[in-house]
Amino acid sequence: MITRSEVERFLYMEARLMDGHAYDEWFGLWTDDARYWIPCNTDDHDTRTHVSLVHEDHEGLIDRIARLKSGAAWSQDPTSRLCRVVSNIEFADCEGPECEVHSVFNLTAVRRGRTDIIAGRNLHRLRRVGDSLAMVSKTVWLVDNNEVMNNLTFLI
Repeated sequence: MITRSEVERFLYMEARLMDGHAYDEWFGLWTDDARYWIPCNTDDHDTRTHVSLVHEDHEGLIDRIARLKSGAAWSQDPTSRLCRVVSNIEFADCEGPECEVHSVFNLTAVRRGRTDIIAGRNLHRLRRVGDSLAMVSKTVWLVDNNEVMNNLTFLI
């Protein structure tokens, strides 16, 4: 059984890795059947017929991280300074080796004298793999996903 304290530690660690641009370590949190989705314009739609800000599988995450690490991502030169708060952690469907976890976040991003506040809701599906937890999927619903957005090149 997956415990609340394990999940909280996992979510806080994920936030720390994203804020620190620790791309390889963050990628190491995913399972091989990964799905990372950030919808655009509406909270729920068919990804085959609508644009998403991010809709990646395991291979797509490999490409995304390679671009961020390459030095060629001009939108991250200089790198954004990030700090997020994760809160309101709720559990659903946590029987067995997987657990569905809802949370909210507030992210402050600073780059080139500009400060952006980004808020949203997360849905993580976590799976026990050995003694650790891993992300099967992560969906991020940005509060302002139907507004003009600035630089979101970093990990959300």
